[in-house]
Amino acid sequence: MTQKVLRLSGQLQLMESEGHQYAMITNASQLATLPFDQVHGIVLHSDWERESLKVLHTLRSSRELHHYLMPVFLQYPSEHKLLAQQVDGAWERQSAYQIKRQVVAIWERLAELRHARPADGSKESLLLKTVQYIYSRGQKLSAKRDRNALIGYTYPFLNSFWAVEDNLHLVEHLAEFQREGYLEGKLVDKVNLCTECDSSYLNFRETCSKCGSLELETENLIHHFRCAYVGPESDFQRDNQLICPKCDKKLRHIGIDYDKPSEISNCQTCGHHAQDTPMKAACVDCGHEMDLDAIHTRPIYDYTLSELGAQIAKQGLARHNASNFPSSLPIGTIGWEFFQLVLQQELERTKLRPGSSFIGSLQLNTEAFHFLGPDTKEQLRHEILTIIRSYLRAADVLSSKGFDHYLFILPEMTLEEAADLEDLLQYNLSKLIGDNFTDIQPYVEVLLQPLSTNLDPCILS
Repeated sequence: MTQKVLRLSGQLQLMESEGHQYAMITNASQLATLPFDQVHGIVLHSDWERESLKVLHTLRSSRELHHYLMPVFLQYPSEHKLLAQQVDGAWERQSAYQIKRQVVAIWERLAELRHARPADGSKESLLLKTVQYIYSRGQKLSAKRDRNALIGYTYPFLNSFWAVEDNLHLVEHLAEFQREGYLEGKLVDKVNLCTECDSSYLNFRETCSKCGSLELETENLIHHFRCAYVGPESDFQRDNQLICPKCDKKLRHIGIDYDKPSEISNCQTCGHHAQDTPMKAACVDCGHEMDLDAIHTRPIYDYTLSELGAQIAKQGLARHNASNFPSSLPIGTIGWEFFQLVLQQELERTKLRPGSSFIGSLQLNTEAFHFLGPDTKEQLRHEILTIIRSYLRAADVLSSKGFDHYLFILPEMTLEEAADLEDLLQYNLSKLIGDNFTDIQPYVEVLLQPLSTNLDPCILS
């Protein structure tokens, strides 16, 4: 690749390629003097992978948008998979034109993003960096297999500032962002995790159903056709021949005289014989042993931006914080503005499958609660949302327009399921309010109806 060295500033080298300026970085300390407003990208020139990872961590941990989303290339291809996946490409492997086109595309998208500086390490910071990275690169956030990660998967860009050993919490945060409508996920795998340490490094083995020993020896069962005797092959062994222990007939030809229908396991510890030997898992990292039905299973997704996520990427979180990150709302509850966007998306989807989804409304009689103060109303709202959420599925979407009005979308639900849910919510919410406010006659109305373009306008008012 043709390049022109422009100047040296201390140990910092800037170069020009195809009209763009790039900084050649060998260690993280050089970032302190880097003129970010003068460069279009960074080239990691260090042969020491640990130092390159440190440079990336410093960049991606920044609160400055043009720092943590700066295009970064490796000088040479790296065999270190995590390092290679955290950058935008290999400098020596791509042509100058390819590099320029890629960098121009990134900077054009960066120009659309709003500068925002949420506290580092916060949920808001993770969300913002995630959606802005996906938007700026014009590609999905992909999960990558990584044996060094506790759960066996990493998200390379996020792991440049998020500890790999804490990836389970990262996966849970991303799943929460998906539930809240910021991301759209595509399932790529499911990982089995230890119930003690959440490691995915599990060893599966058969055990004795009586004593749990691993000392099992397996042999064939033999079925003698003539006398119908069935027993382990060792019972038939006599002088290097197969002789039926029941009728003393010699077994010559499999399929004619006998067959081998299955196997039997003999425990060398307790002597127990069994055809069924339970499979158990042992964690290689911590040694904990568990039954298979006790293993924690976690889905792993690749993520793309929803319409809502793209808005957050471009506009930042400031104008959405009040309605979409209310600390008092249960997980899975979204703000009213976002709910309306999700509702419109679901309405478009139901045009293809009419009658496959429902929308629910819960209305309180405001006049019955006129004597309550703002704090008490907020506490009651939180309690109502918590109860509604507990009866909804993970894919259902819940929002509150105010103290007296609650709405929820129920995709892919049958009429019978909707009727049962309606009765359940009506009873439990009436009981909640009746038990806590005995001086008034509570008025709670729960209504579920099929989701369609012919929605009763009263349900949204």
